[in-house]
Amino acid sequence: MTTTEQPVVVLVHGAFAESASWNRVIQRLHGRGLTTVAAGNPLRSVEGDAAYVRDVIAGIGRPVVLVGHSYGGMVISQVASGNDADEAALMAATQRPVTERALTDRLTVSEPGWRAKPSWFVHGDRDLNIPAGALRFMAERAGSRGTHEIEGASHAVGASQPEAVTAAVFDAVGHVQGDSDPWAIMAK
Repeated sequence: MTTTEQPVVVLVHGAFAESASWNRVIQRLHGRGLTTVAAGNPLRSVEGDAAYVRDVIAGIGRPVVLVGHSYGGMVISQVASGNDADEAALMAATQRPVTERALTDRLTVSEPGWRAKPSWFVHGDRDLNIPAGALRFMAERAGSRGTHEIEGASHAVGASQPEAVTAAVFDAVGHVQGDSDPWAIMAK
């Protein structure tokens, strides 16, 4: 999908995190003129969390770029499956305790969003939660349009390397707007 309308960036945190974990990324995106929302992830189950995010999507009525960290990536994959690309999400909430089910659940859709929607990956080579080799495999399997492995970065790459995450978000926004130079959207 290509649109001239600037998308809203919706950030979905993973387990053991909360919306404020995106603060450094949000500051950079806002500083460059992008409307950004950090969605509170209920952390109950993949299907339930995706349904929750979908429930708030209709509120904006603009294109959306979904960004997920860790478990949040699984949630946005579920959200993106079968949804119109022009929908967007709006939610800001505080952290909720994670349930065991949220960490052991599987996607309930037959075709995850990453198979049909363009994806970008940013990860650290020192991630102690998910091995870098597994992250590389996931990025390749998803047909990543841009994979950035950050030397020395941990699992919390959005907190430790917000500029790398911001750059990947701008790549995605540029793709949505059909710009070959993603930073050109700021000149419009």
